[in-house]
Amino acid sequence: MANEYAPYQDAWQPDNTSIELAGVVRLLSTGPEILHDGPHVARGLKAVGISASGLLEIEYETTSPVGIAVPQIDETLASRGIICGPSVGDSITLVRFYRVGTGSLDLNNATHYGYVAGSSSNIFVYFNFPRHRGDGSPTLSELNASAIAVLQTDVAALQSENDELRERVEALETFHPILTFDETEFL
Repeated sequence: MANEYAPYQDAWQPDNTSIELAGVVRLLSTGPEILHDGPHVARGLKAVGISASGLLEIEYETTSPVGIAVPQIDETLASRGIICGPSVGDSITLVRFYRVGTGSLDLNNATHYGYVAGSSSNIFVYFNFPRHRGDGSPTLSELNASAIAVLQTDVAALQSENDELRERVEALETFHPILTFDETEFL
């Protein structure tokens, strides 16, 4: 992929529970590029290109679970009847473009790419991902998974203890037929 940038650094938001990435992708006639000039600063976008299936491919560096992506076309693309929608992954988002009157665009097709290309054709992208902590502390999903595992272990221990008590009651009833126990007392 073209236009590589440094790995994502999250020092600007160290205590948040989510990671925000953002930037502008310019759809030049030579191919898409992450716009990174004075007024446009990309945060966390690693690379951009066109996938084998003809979709805009935006790569970012995060180890978070899948989050949300909001691609927004600019006024140039809007005036051409272009809309778009994302398919979000953990490190890559694919953006499908659609043109009124044409349908879904295959950006590997020169004619279709020509519908979106231009020196001022931009797509603004915003991403929000649940934080995957790299400092050793667990994410919320990891905490939930851990709590569920503890509960499952506790339930298994209680079931085992209940089975053991049943066996004792059965043994007592066998040796002392006068004694009877109501099973509900042990549940």
